[in-house]
Amino acid sequence: MDHLPEVVGAVTSDRVPCVCDPHFFDGGTFETFPERKGYRLIEHDSFAKFILNADGSRLTPEQLASIAQAWLFFGLLTETLKVGHVLIDPEDFVQRDGTAVYITTRRLPYYLDLLEQAGSRTPTKARKLLFRRQSAMMIHSLVFRFHQFSDYWIHDTDYWRTFRESNLPAEAYKVTLSLAIEISICVLQEILDRSSRRAFGIYHDVSEGLFLCKGLLEGLPRAGWCPSEISLILHGFDDTSALFASRLERRRTKADHSKCSATKCRAFDIDTEVYKTQHTEGCRGCADVSIDNDELAAALRLNKTPRVWIKVEDTNTEAQIKLMITDSGPYVAISHVWSDGLGNATTNALPSCQLVRLHNLTAKLRGEFTDNLPAIWIDTLMVPVKKGVEKRMALGRLSQYYGEATKVLVLDSDLLNASRFGSQEEQLTRVFFSTWMRRLWTSEEGILSRDKLEFQFNDGVISMRQLTNTGQFSSRSDTLGNKLSQMLEYFLPDIAYQYLQQPKPPQARSNTILELLPILQYRLTTKAADEPLCISHILGLDATTMLFTDEADLRMKELLKLLMEHGTLFPRCLLFTNERKLKFNGTSWAPASFMAIDQEDVFALTRGTSGKYGSYCPDKGLLVDGLNGFVLDFGDETFKSVTFVEFDKRIYALTPTPLDERCQGGGTFWSRQEHEKALNPDTALRWSLECQKLIGKSPRTTAVVYESTPAALLVSSYHFERQPHEENNNLVYAQPISRLYMRELKTQNQNYIASGACTSVIRLTNPDWDFEQTELQMHVELDKFHDPATSTFLRCKCIDPSQRWCIG
Repeated sequence: MDHLPEVVGAVTSDRVPCVCDPHFFDGGTFETFPERKGYRLIEHDSFAKFILNADGSRLTPEQLASIAQAWLFFGLLTETLKVGHVLIDPEDFVQRDGTAVYITTRRLPYYLDLLEQAGSRTPTKARKLLFRRQSAMMIHSLVFRFHQFSDYWIHDTDYWRTFRESNLPAEAYKVTLSLAIEISICVLQEILDRSSRRAFGIYHDVSEGLFLCKGLLEGLPRAGWCPSEISLILHGFDDTSALFASRLERRRTKADHSKCSATKCRAFDIDTEVYKTQHTEGCRGCADVSIDNDELAAALRLNKTPRVWIKVEDTNTEAQIKLMITDSGPYVAISHVWSDGLGNATTNALPSCQLVRLHNLTAKLRGEFTDNLPAIWIDTLMVPVKKGVEKRMALGRLSQYYGEATKVLVLDSDLLNASRFGSQEEQLTRVFFSTWMRRLWTSEEGILSRDKLEFQFNDGVISMRQLTNTGQFSSRSDTLGNKLSQMLEYFLPDIAYQYLQQPKPPQARSNTILELLPILQYRLTTKAADEPLCISHILGLDATTMLFTDEADLRMKELLKLLMEHGTLFPRCLLFTNERKLKFNGTSWAPASFMAIDQEDVFALTRGTSGKYGSYCPDKGLLVDGLNGFVLDFGDETFKSVTFVEFDKRIYALTPTPLDERCQGGGTFWSRQEHEKALNPDTALRWSLECQKLIGKSPRTTAVVYESTPAALLVSSYHFERQPHEENNNLVYAQPISRLYMRELKTQNQNYIASGACTSVIRLTNPDWDFEQTELQMHVELDKFHDPATSTFLRCKCIDPSQRWCIG
């Protein structure tokens, strides 16, 4: 796909073989082209989903490649542009090299410009009709692509699930398509969809982010990509940006990613007990040069920002390298990843070779400063290693140090081995997938000094302003470049000014935590106790009090208190997330680490939470209202592996959520598979201890609260407090017992369609459908599952949603 920018030192070839006659598409109706050529289409719900030979036999990979390219590449391209009265010459999209013929897309931007010009001249009503035709072809091509060969569906939405619920024997029809041909079709679909929407003034996404080419993802681990990087591509990139990123050489191909997860890269964690500061390449060994610790301590005690001049009179003589502390003048703060070797766990010193290197790198920024060379600030030298008052002072002022810096120079080995002379899209991609973007401390440093960032490449620096200048993209402005820029903005947002320069009033800080969750999701730090400190710095909170302990949970508790004092509200969905919680009084709703919240739970928390917040009452809990719920009255019944509950003419199955599963896991309807899993003794061993203790007992004063299925929370109420000025004058204090899966029994008259993290609807599929019939069918389903030996059935009373809770 050579309409995309070239990548310096690309590791994959862009050449896509042309395996069909480029003139084979006959210009007839797009949807029925294969049938006109003698093939048989297997349809469902009016969409072609598979293709066979006329005699019903499966196509060979070569046959599928030929007809797919003729139909979904040349055909879709021809007919999409024809909608805008733009005619193409198929020869513009082939390149001949001797006897070999390849696909080329170099002329594609030219034709798309013609389409947009034609759209701008078309009346509004006519534009909508034209787009409707183009959209119909696009949907047909996407649905066929998924079923026949793509096999990687990203977003499970109501709009798309109906297309794949065909119950067709996919195994009998699917044929593997070569990766090059498949990805060329995928990328073309994306750019045609976007250009058509832009041409016809329609902004409803048809293909945006729905699919990713499975073959492209499968090859990334072999090329040295971390599972967390692949997850980032899976959840944030489209086929075009994923293809572009896959071309980059992963320079740390020997890194061990065996301990990495879908959101955390642990390949570059460090052990301070064995950590060694690295010398520069080519250095055969030189002595360390230390800072004057007394001078450093004196500057810190005066509440100054210490910085150091590196005086190099002769780079070949160690004795002539001097470090002089000052507390005034411009300075460059160094933001680096310790795994690259610029740290020091035992003393405030660096090798002479590294000091010369820092001196030379900052000297090249001379144009940014009017007088002498700038001083530098680097944590290795300026944060005392020895525990004590001075170290606490330095750690408490990190936001000040980066905020006051004239420039912040980012040093990362991934970037230092790359050239800055690639396209802007390549620069963005390299920064986005650098190790610097995966560490927690560097997220703080980047956010606090975003407009001052300078990324050091092997042949010069690139500023953040240059990276995000959308007017400089070499490809079409709102495709690849914008996607990459949006991803960088999402994970390194410009939010620090909201808290540091223009502090929010208490009533406007309700979404503080939500703004940070995407940032924290893919970040990691070696020491868990650093997380509350970094969050405090980003939000402009005074972290002094939490520095008197190194205990991570105590620091997190202090962070909650600081946030509460500044008017922060917390998403009440945190009640249902299933990561490890704090164990202090009133905090069992709160994550012990916001970085540990599961990926799917982060999506649930950041979508549809408007107004759904609670306030933290120290030592008591999270004060919330508006929750759905019902009382569990066990009577003589006992708590078992499965509890079936009936309320509001519906029956649900309740099962404890295993500690290693996410709250949004599994389906919304109860199934035989879920039932067998719940009864498995191994599953019970993964429940919380509090939940295991309930087995065989008849708990009193228990209730279930939830926002939307399948995530729910089992609580034990222990106190009722009258609120004289409230319409509903009871405040219920409750203690969480266990997160639950809450799944509805499915009947023949229901078809669940997910339309978001917190929504479900029932579609009528039977004209005689009514509530009574559904209720009867639910009891028929209940009889299939309910066994008094392993499950309990309760009829429950709903709790008024206006009820106020303090859950802690």
